[in-house]
Amino acid sequence: MKKTVLIIFIVGIVLTYGFIEQPKDGISMSSITGNDLFQKNCASCHGEKLQGKPPTFPSLLNIESKLSKEEVNKLLETGRGVMPSFAHLSQQDRVAITGFLFGENTKVSIETKQSPQEKGSYFFTANCASCHKISENDATPTGRKDWGRTPANLGGVNKDISFESFTNILNMGPCYMPSFSHLSSEEKSSIYKFLSAVENSEGTSTENSRKRSCSGNCNCARK
Repeated sequence: MKKTVLIIFIVGIVLTYGFIEQPKDGISMSSITGNDLFQKNCASCHGEKLQGKPPTFPSLLNIESKLSKEEVNKLLETGRGVMPSFAHLSQQDRVAITGFLFGENTKVSIETKQSPQEKGSYFFTANCASCHKISENDATPTGRKDWGRTPANLGGVNKDISFESFTNILNMGPCYMPSFSHLSSEEKSSIYKFLSAVENSEGTSTENSRKRSCSGNCNCARK
């Protein structure tokens, strides 16, 4: 009798767990909330508490009285006016952000294993690439606006900007650049390391170095 019960128990385990797809080797699965995605991608302009920075960046509080979910999700994909496109985010990510704005507890499953290069590339694309190019030969970002000053190309940034200065510029948000103080030190470091490892066809031109350090324009941190 005991043997029969044991066999049934083992069979039950096999049927329950034997056909669950296992994570890929070396890759762990976790989740990120719509709030997390909002803080990483939208809070620099719209505020951590959705309060906005009028008149340029509107409040997103009570957005359901102004726009539908479909309209918000479309705006995230295409951008409008000074708002860049967030088409680099997955559809799931954009839906999670929209859900958060509408008061829902939304989550997205993600693969968390990334090389330092991949992580830096991700955060650069999510936070910087709508205005900044890596090299002069790159295509002009679709979100870049003509506000009287062309954003610097950032490839090889370590050649004329220290990490401390880079962090200060991200925190301050000089000129019309928003502050990215919501990014963690680790995330800022990953962006800096990614940009330091890629080539810039301009090399260390004086003009591009001036733009990077914001010298002669605005109150920016120096090296």
